[in-house]
Amino acid sequence: MLQINIWQEGTVVPNGFPAIADEIIDKHADIVLFSEVRNYKGTDYIQRILAELKSKGASYFGKSSDEKLDVGLISKFPVTDQHALYGKDSGMGGVLKSKIKVGKRDFVFYSLHLDYTNYACYLPRGMMV
Repeated sequence: MLQINIWQEGTVVPNGFPAIADEIIDKHADIVLFSEVRNYKGTDYIQRILAELKSKGASYFGKSSDEKLDVGLISKFPVTDQHALYGKDSGMGGVLKSKIKVGKRDFVFYSLHLDYTNYACYLPRGMMV
């Protein structure tokens, strides 16, 4: 399993998008959870990364990115159910619940991108008198 913050879909560094696919292939990840999915210019990031992986000989399943989320999931196993628990504007950050089937068993994965203002480095460190 690989969880990766794709840093604005790989747009911040040269050749970032194909590099994301290369990392997934290199790590032999069965399940990949993404944060910072943006669906730039009306594109569907999940469908784009699935096509990029397929062009490099790797086969994955995934459901289209939900516009209200900034997270996603792809898997080497079929995704049987997927829905948002919290949208990116919820004040909590995006949370996606995905169910996959491996053989006869179901597994549930949660992809999260918490709101940065809830990170420890942004919390108060004492009282002012």
